[in-house]
Amino acid sequence: MQILDSDSPEPQTSPRSSLIAFLLSLLVPGLGHFYNGQLLLAVFMYMFSYFIPAVAGLFKLAHTFGGLVLLVCFEIVFRFGVAVHAAWLARRQKNYIPKTYNQWYYTMGVFLATVLVSVFVYDTQRLIGVEAFSVRERNNAPNLVERDCLMADVNWYKEHKPQYGELAVYDLDGHPTIHRVVGLPGDVLAFSNDTLYINNQ
Repeated sequence: MQILDSDSPEPQTSPRSSLIAFLLSLLVPGLGHFYNGQLLLAVFMYMFSYFIPAVAGLFKLAHTFGGLVLLVCFEIVFRFGVAVHAAWLARRQKNYIPKTYNQWYYTMGVFLATVLVSVFVYDTQRLIGVEAFSVRERNNAPNLVERDCLMADVNWYKEHKPQYGELAVYDLDGHPTIHRVVGLPGDVLAFSNDTLYINNQ
C-alpha cells in the first residue's frame, strides 16, 4: 500500500501554445509536436517530410513542369497540415505537465540538428533528381544570360549519352558551370578565325 504525502507539491502544469506549436511546425515538420511532448509523432512527421522528396525522385516528378508544381503543392499542403495538427493538439493540452526536454534550449538544439542534417547529410535537391542554379557566365548569350534561373537534371548523363548542342552543367571549383556540348569523344576540334571546326568541317 502506497502512502501519499499530502504536503508534496503537485506537478506544475504549463498549457501549450497553439501559435508556438504552429510556427515551430512550419520551421521543421514535427518540431511543434516535440514542443507538445509527443516525441514519437514528432519523429514520424520529420521522417515523413523526407519521404516526400524520396518518392518524387523515384518517380521523377520534378523532371516536368506539371510534376514540379504537383510536388510543390503537396509539400505546402503537408507542411501546413502538420502545423495545423500540432496547433490543434496544443490547444487540447491545457493541463500539460512539461517533460524533461520541454526547455527552450532542447527545442533550439533539435532545430539546429535538423538544419545540419539538411545541409550536410540529406541533399533534397539531389534526391529529387534536379538542382536549381543561377547562370553566372555570359558565354551562352543571348540564349542564356547572367542571373537566369535554371533547373538541371543531375542524373541525365547517367542514363543518356551527351549529344551535340545540349547544355551541360558541371561543377567547376565548387560552382555550377554551364556550357554547350560541341564535341564528343573521338572528335577533333579546331578553332580558327572565330570559327569552330569539328572533324575538319
